[in-house]
Amino acid sequence: MRLWPARKPPPRPTVYVGDYTHKLSRIRPLAHDDDERQTREDRDYARTLFTEPTVVPIPRSLTGAKKRR
Repeated sequence: MRLWPARKPPPRPTVYVGDYTHKLSRIRPLAHDDDERQTREDRDYARTLFTEPTVVPIPRSLTGAKKRR
């Protein structure tokens, strides 16, 4: 049985890993074409009355709010 816990090894010294531009240079850029964007008709394709976020007023009796005088 040990009376004292084992010593932790000293922390490793920090090293310079490089600039963020060097890290980003290894990533391939995305190809973006303006003609590939969705048109207005494509964006509204699956939109119906039931998928629209609508605000329905809740009666005051269900909210627990006090009545104004």
